[in-house]
Amino acid sequence: MAEERAFAGDIEIVKGEEMIRNGDGCLVPVSRLRPDVVLTDQVTRSIVRKMRELAEHNARVKREIFEEVQAYQELMFERYRAKLGGRRGGLTISSFNDLQRVTLQTTDYSRVTAALPAAQALMNEILDDLTGNVGADIRTLIMAAFERDEKTGRVNVQRLNGLKKYSLDHPKWPDFIMAINDAIEPAGSKESVRAYARSSHTDEPQQIVVDFSRLGAV
Repeated sequence: MAEERAFAGDIEIVKGEEMIRNGDGCLVPVSRLRPDVVLTDQVTRSIVRKMRELAEHNARVKREIFEEVQAYQELMFERYRAKLGGRRGGLTISSFNDLQRVTLQTTDYSRVTAALPAAQALMNEILDDLTGNVGADIRTLIMAAFERDEKTGRVNVQRLNGLKKYSLDHPKWPDFIMAINDAIEPAGSKESVRAYARSSHTDEPQQIVVDFSRLGAV
């Protein structure tokens, strides 16, 4: 493929001179730019183009993979009159030599609702009443479930659900359980396909990585 051209598609001709807009939207003559600035633009555009092409390729392959899995399930249903994967769509298939494996998994997602502050207030009230019977470490552990992640600003739904395993001796505990149940609602589900392979039966299957962020050093 031809070398990426710097400022491709963004050059404007003003009074016969090539101009390019900077980050502030101001027009700057291309002839006045340092070579390193031109090179930086060129490399940036080249990498972005390649990443975009890769993303489009991955999206196309992902669609093909899910279509292939669905076609396989339908074919097996026609032959055996039994739906593969169960109610939630989980499925594992392997090559005949058991060196390659594909898994299909459905993950459910939840989110918190406006009932969360009520649940937190009830928990505070219960813990205040039980100060003498609840250790400081338990209180810290319980209240940590309501803290929001510093980066995402989200509450960990799994930790909130974990509060249900406690059973504190307080008349308002049933109210808290009801509030925490109302504070968590389904937010949808997502299907994922993973592939594993190994060289021999004595090796552990290794997941085939298709995500740049999870690849090892090159």
